Amino acid sequence: AGTMGGMDPTELNPILKLSLYERVVYCCSLFHQAVIDHSHRLHLKSGYRTMFMATSGLFYHFLKAIQVLAPSRSASVNVAWDKYVLGVSKMTEMQEKLSLLREQIAAMAPQLERSRADVEELLRLITHEKSDAEATLQRLQPAEAEAEASVRECERLRAECDEALKSVMPPLLLAMKMLKKIDKASIAELKVLKNPPTGVKLIMRAVCTMLGRAPKEFLEGKLDRAPEDQVLSSWWEEGRALLNDFHFIQYLIEYDKESMTTQMVAMVQTFVSDPRFDPVSMSRVSVAASSLCRWVKAMHEYQAGREIVLPRQDALAASDERLASQRLALEESRRQLETMQAHIRELEHKLALAKATRDKLDNDMKLAERKKVQSQKVISAVLKEVGRWQANAALQAQRQREVVGEVLIAAGYTVYLGPVSGTLRAAVEADWIDILHSCEVSCPKAFHLADSLSSISQQDTWRMAGLPQSRTALENAVIMESATPFRSTLPWIVFHDPQDLGASFVKGYYGGEVWMQGYSGRPITTLTVLDQSDPMFKDQLYRAISLGSVVLLENFEEELDDITEQLLSAEIHVDSRSGMYIKLGDSSISYNKDFRLFISTRLRNPKFPYDVIRNCTVVNFSITRAQLVELLVTTTLRIEMPELEQEHGILMRQKAKGEVDLAALEARMLHAITVTPTEALLEESEVYALLQELQEQSSAIKAKVARIEANQRAVGDIRDSTDKYFVSRVAPFFFVLADLANVRNAYQFGLKWFTNLFRDSIITCLRSNSGKARLVSLTTHFTGLFYANVSRSLFDNDKLPFAIMMLVRFLSASGHVNKDEANLLLYGRATDTHYTAKPSFIRLASPRGSRSPRWVPSSPIFGSTDAAGRGLGGVGGVGGVG
Repeated sequence: AGTMGGMDPTELNPILKLSLYERVVYCCSLFHQAVIDHSHRLHLKSGYRTMFMATSGLFYHFLKAIQVLAPSRSASVNVAWDKYVLGVSKMTEMQEKLSLLREQIAAMAPQLERSRADVEELLRLITHEKSDAEATLQRLQPAEAEAEASVRECERLRAECDEALKSVMPPLLLAMKMLKKIDKASIAELKVLKNPPTGVKLIMRAVCTMLGRAPKEFLEGKLDRAPEDQVLSSWWEEGRALLNDFHFIQYLIEYDKESMTTQMVAMVQTFVSDPRFDPVSMSRVSVAASSLCRWVKAMHEYQAGREIVLPRQDALAASDERLASQRLALEESRRQLETMQAHIRELEHKLALAKATRDKLDNDMKLAERKKVQSQKVISAVLKEVGRWQANAALQAQRQREVVGEVLIAAGYTVYLGPVSGTLRAAVEADWIDILHSCEVSCPKAFHLADSLSSISQQDTWRMAGLPQSRTALENAVIMESATPFRSTLPWIVFHDPQDLGASFVKGYYGGEVWMQGYSGRPITTLTVLDQSDPMFKDQLYRAISLGSVVLLENFEEELDDITEQLLSAEIHVDSRSGMYIKLGDSSISYNKDFRLFISTRLRNPKFPYDVIRNCTVVNFSITRAQLVELLVTTTLRIEMPELEQEHGILMRQKAKGEVDLAALEARMLHAITVTPTEALLEESEVYALLQELQEQSSAIKAKVARIEANQRAVGDIRDSTDKYFVSRVAPFFFVLADLANVRNAYQFGLKWFTNLFRDSIITCLRSNSGKARLVSLTTHFTGLFYANVSRSLFDNDKLPFAIMMLVRFLSASGHVNKDEANLLLYGRATDTHYTAKPSFIRLASPRGSRSPRWVPSSPIFGSTDAAGRGLGGVGGVGGVG
């Protein structure tokens, strides 16, 4: 704001005023427009309409892909985040428990010593008291019978008093009965009254008075001259606190009615005499208040009746006094004996409590020590993982913020970018990321489609099935697997596959050995390979549709037969029995939901009708430079160092398997920790045994992965050297063959022919050196062999341009020529903005164009040329090239 003169950023970018949903919708339209722009430039550059397009139908599929991907991707990220966060929190909780255990052990040690000393002291006292009690008992035994007779006389008089009290008991029993009818709801109803009627306040004041409760202001004398309302309000607040007591009703039921003093009776009389102290009128306010009112009145009536019984009680007291004076000596001795026995029982009870306390402290000490040791074991077992869990939790939290942008880019990839190469995909992706940043929609800094929509084990399974080792190939596999849920029409998949890479992958993934199906996530299905020229094509296709087989249709041409064209535009119908079928011609074919169709075309520049392509997912399996380099490096090492390359393959598979196993073990460990209570983790249990086993396996796998990575670095150095000094310099020659096919359609050189020639050149090259010198020899030998074999198939007018193209590609790969200089020689301009795919061979073959520019250094590949352009001693014994 300071740099913009205090202007609000949203004034410069109105998009920021929109909600996230509106910005996402706006980004979708900009994504589609970016694809339109890139497809238009690609059409102009290619000179024809390619299969890369942005139609309204694809935009619909794009929105549908977002609808499918957003919840699933968000849920998976949230699950992963919760998993790590719960694991870290559980570890923190266990560490806190460990600290508490240590404090508990330190506090229990002196308590245990004091408890043991108390037990010894009580044992000594009990022994002494028991000896005195036995002597007293021997003295009192003769007078026991006479004492019992006196007791019976007193009991008779007491029974007469109780009989007289029966006349005042019915009101009291009725009040007790009403009390028992009070439930929690009635108490709650009474408690919520903030300012109840005065009668309710009087009732609660009477109850508090009888139970010995009084507000603080009353005790401090602050209510002596206060108004009645203030006094009642203070007593009501005290009554509400009393109502909150869980044992309130029990207090009333167990109330000692004999303990009411004359002063308390007088105070209760003032409340009972108040006309507002009426249970009938209170019942309209609260059932609980009415019952409490009856209880207070019953207690008051009981005290009134008790005054009638008091004379009889006085008589009983006089009788007891006379009896006591007569038996004073005996009673005194008996009381001494009872006191002594009671004291002994009390000491024995204290001794039992002291022993129980000592034993409990002892057991608690042992349990705490055991839990301490066990918790230290558990914490040490998983403490090494906590740092990684915290890092993963932070990573998942970042992914939560970026999931919207990630879903938009992933959906765009699966819908729009299948037909194009990796370079154009990267350019479109960069534009999409800029769009998201401009709309302030978070997205990953480094987006990888395979990491977003597939797992490591799935990627390893694809590679084992023959998928090339490159990012573009992984993206193709993800697009192929993601086609099914995003399409409203049937998910047919068309491979732009000039080198049969896609067809080979499908055969390895869905076909291959029967025993491999179902292993490492491979589907269990039947693969049927068909060709339109096969006489049994129609019958086999119908059978595959009904059985749910995977069909690979090879050699797909631009001209389609009727059955194939109808299949690509067919719709699923449902019959009366909920069965699915499709119509092909006059036939209704039962449709199995497991049926999948892959169509492979070897055409370099296919021009299929839009009516065909709109129902298909197009995937570009044209080989990329990275794939070709990986293939050639592997081929080289298999011949030159077979043991090393075999070790590299084994290490790659072992590392992938180790990472998968480590992820599975981590998931099991986190699940075991999060679902198990902390107390169970602090004890020796099956969970701890599982954690110990998982930790041991995890440590073994990590050590193994570390050894594999160390070996991979050594193997990687050799592979990098092979790539730098040999493969990267000759791999561009394959793309020279592609340029030849663009010039004359008769020049058709496939990948298989190129790799066979490459393999033959390595085998036939003499082993006269090693290391870097060997790689230079292989480069020279293959270059000459390649030129000799290709030039035999070329017209004479094309040989010199072919040699120059090889030279430029070689110099560019070696770093002697940059892209603009190469384009200037091959295409007549430095930039490639609007040039066509064909080099200007006529210009290269002209006498003026055949002269080497001053920036081309002397090359060891073709030697030197004379004025006529004839070679003078090229590599491999190749003579003149023109």
